[in-house]
Amino acid sequence: MRVVGGSLKGRPLTAPAGDATRPTHDRVREALMSSISSLGPWFEDAVVLDAFAGSGALGIECVSRGARLALLCERDAAAQRAILANLSRCQLGREQARLVRGDVFRQVDRLAAHRFDLVLLDPPYALRPACALSVVQALAARDALAAPALTVYEHDAARADEAARAAEALGMEVRALRRYGAASVLIARVADAASLSVAASQEGAVPSACAAPSSRSCGSVE
Repeated sequence: MRVVGGSLKGRPLTAPAGDATRPTHDRVREALMSSISSLGPWFEDAVVLDAFAGSGALGIECVSRGARLALLCERDAAAQRAILANLSRCQLGREQARLVRGDVFRQVDRLAAHRFDLVLLDPPYALRPACALSVVQALAARDALAAPALTVYEHDAARADEAARAAEALGMEVRALRRYGAASVLIARVADAASLSVAASQEGAVPSACAAPSSRSCGSVE
């Protein structure tokens, strides 16, 4: 794995040990970043949330392309170690990228100290699209989304239609839906965070069925 574009292009990245995460392949990551760039200057001075960070590669790619800050949220201990190693290899300090230890569903209040221009969702494929997108709902309910904001959601290609319907039901504007082998990537624009906030307040900002069990490493930022 390597950073595939921007000022950090070519820097090696470590994938987490074990099978608890599913790193996005370099070619898919490059295509995904190109798709975002084609929609406008979304990376420029952006605040980014990599909500299911794994190796942290997606968030690091955004910083490499001009994002001001990336928060990398991850609950798996092996992935957390990989993120810290990758931040060190890329010589990224806390003012550029930070690890948030814990399950994103349980860290929303902490994350809401920021306003995000770009939210990256690359959860386990078993997670239902409505649950994955509830992260964006919860941020909207806490006024933690910029206006506008962009959501990028990688998921199982077999659930592409379900993901698009879930995004549209929340009032997101689907701008692109790309397929890369077994993976699909949905890119949606959130023009009116207030509409997502209303949906969140009506349905619960983070549905209890989505929240994963707590872990010993929850709740800290590095």
